[in-house]
Amino acid sequence: MTAEVSTAVSNREFLRALVVAVLSLTISAALLIGLYLLAFPQLYPEYLPDDPAARPFSLTGRDLTPVMAGTAQREGDSALVTALAPGTPDDQAIIRRTVNLNAGNFTFLRYHLEGRHPGLRVMLFWKTAVSGDEPFYAEIDNAGNGTQYHNLRRSDEWQGTITEIAIGVFGDLRGKTLRVRDLRLEPYSAGRLLGTIWDEWTAFAPWDQKSINRYVGVSKGALLYPAPSAALWLALGACLIWAWRRNGLRLHDTPTFPLVSGLALATGITWLGLHGLWLHKLWQQNQETRYLFHGKSLHGRQLADWDGEYYAFANEIERILPENVNKLALIFSSRDLAEPFPQRLRYHLLPDVKLDLMYRVTPGRLKRVVREHSYLIILRDFSGAPANPMALLEEFSYQQTGNEAILVDSPVGTLIQLRKQDIETHGGDA
Repeated sequence: MTAEVSTAVSNREFLRALVVAVLSLTISAALLIGLYLLAFPQLYPEYLPDDPAARPFSLTGRDLTPVMAGTAQREGDSALVTALAPGTPDDQAIIRRTVNLNAGNFTFLRYHLEGRHPGLRVMLFWKTAVSGDEPFYAEIDNAGNGTQYHNLRRSDEWQGTITEIAIGVFGDLRGKTLRVRDLRLEPYSAGRLLGTIWDEWTAFAPWDQKSINRYVGVSKGALLYPAPSAALWLALGACLIWAWRRNGLRLHDTPTFPLVSGLALATGITWLGLHGLWLHKLWQQNQETRYLFHGKSLHGRQLADWDGEYYAFANEIERILPENVNKLALIFSSRDLAEPFPQRLRYHLLPDVKLDLMYRVTPGRLKRVVREHSYLIILRDFSGAPANPMALLEEFSYQQTGNEAILVDSPVGTLIQLRKQDIETHGGDA
């Protein structure tokens, strides 16, 4: 009988602690959100419109014109992207509209897309009166289908007079259609700010090789990061629980709740919130992994992976190289290629072929590479340039001898044979 009474009292204490934890976290969230919204315009005045009377600017999908023929069509007020034109580094479709807007009046882009999946990257392009024909761009996070928000101020180039707006679609449609219902440029408001933060938190991008060590869950430049925000939320909630307990709160004239129980429950609730975001992204990654790799051979999985083009390039190099050649030099000109693609190409070539040199191109380094190696790999930057890899060599004072030959030319790089006579006479660099 005594044990039953003790259990009942313990349950009541747990419920009191749970109620206090939930109330404290609710009050903590309300206080923090209110303070954040009050302080934000003061801390970031650049988010406020230049014209206080600025109104949103709306475009329907029907207002957008495709740049590449055959990639998009109109259906009602929507634009349907039905095909992607071949391009480098990805197949693409772009739909655009000429405008005349002051960027300073617009802080957020509200857009409605249907048919998005991780195989597609959606970019916002814009031109300004100063930039002329040179566009600026920003990637739009994938927070799912429907209406979402994007923070335009994430890009420093969003300024001046906007003369053209475009939506670019890159990647693989996977047999589906992307529907663009509308775009809406909006000035700052508290509701739009909170909507943008939530969309940044729930956006998903496929995990890459860096995710094994660090995964923050949001894109770089997000307005707020989930983990620090949750820590601040919990800290204020814990202070409220402590103050509540210290002041001898009593519920229905019953003994007050244990402090440790209240703090533990508040911590658990906060952790569950963060874990829920993590599980949502994990589920999406599982779906993407199944799509990419399920039912494929090891070779097929390598081709479907994020560095599949470099794997295919390495296979072609191994296929065409003479058996007695096991050393190559590799150079690249783009800073974006420093990591991880040269290393991934090196990995795919091992153990049969060794990459001795991995240089960012300079005239002195190129001279050494040409002197010591008969085969040279040039990795292209993400624009695919230069189309003629020999033009890159000439840029750095290389004098052609007439003995050069391009053996492999892929979207990601080129294998060049520099000295035919050396290969035939001395067996290359083996």
